[in-house]
Amino acid sequence: MHHNDTLPHFLCIGAQKAATSWLWSMLRQNPGIWMPPVKELHFFDHLYIPENRPWTLGHIRKGVTEALKWHVQNDMVNFDHFRYLVDLGSKEPFTESWYRACFDRPGALGKKVGDITPEYSTLPEEGVRYIHDLLGPDLRLIYIIRNPLERALSQLKMNITRRGKEKEPETFWLAAAKDPVLLQRGDYQTYIPRWEKSFPRENILYLPYRMVSSDPTEVLRKVEAHIGVTPLPKYNRISDRVHRTPVAKVPEICVTYLKNILSEQDNYLLDRFGRDFVNLI
Repeated sequence: MHHNDTLPHFLCIGAQKAATSWLWSMLRQNPGIWMPPVKELHFFDHLYIPENRPWTLGHIRKGVTEALKWHVQNDMVNFDHFRYLVDLGSKEPFTESWYRACFDRPGALGKKVGDITPEYSTLPEEGVRYIHDLLGPDLRLIYIIRNPLERALSQLKMNITRRGKEKEPETFWLAAAKDPVLLQRGDYQTYIPRWEKSFPRENILYLPYRMVSSDPTEVLRKVEAHIGVTPLPKYNRISDRVHRTPVAKVPEICVTYLKNILSEQDNYLLDRFGRDFVNLI
């Protein structure tokens, strides 16, 4: 039994660039589920991945600002909710009391509460153990698996276009492709055994990425069953792409480099999940 109702019953731990924003926008429609208005709280990775700390607070404050703007623009001014949002972005963040407060809302009572933060998949063993100790052994986990090469290329395009560097020479692109973080985010070979060391396999729902576009309703039915909520008969805008990959031409030298270096990930996923699953990632 879940030991604390002000903490999540489920986490979606990744992968980055694998439709986690779509999942967040869909699950928030289900009346049996409650999640904070800021996607990606980064609580656990802030604690256990020091290189994330320079930007995690900025991410939270940006999310709070966007939520406040949305409520004002849609004439949904609720001062109690505004106080909650302001506290989320201004009080000492990334403490256990702050994380509990993220979920301590009247609207969360009696519902399945969740946190969707893709960086959680990359936590070291001590971080995964802390999640187990804090959230309990019955915690449900969701991990969307995307083809390693396609995932890396999508992240590479995002990184380059955000910096306005699309027209840089091949050497610039190749240097960006060799960024360890790019490969780290899709290191299934390391992360899956790490999570399965702390949680039983039946607690982790692995979903193939392409299934989000080929059969989004089935994806949501699997998630609903996994976390134990009544299915929502109809989700709005279920076929929408929430964060579309930027259009950019990746130099072939980068594609070849990433394809070669990610071949071990391909082999691992094939051995771990089988051909039918891999064909859908």
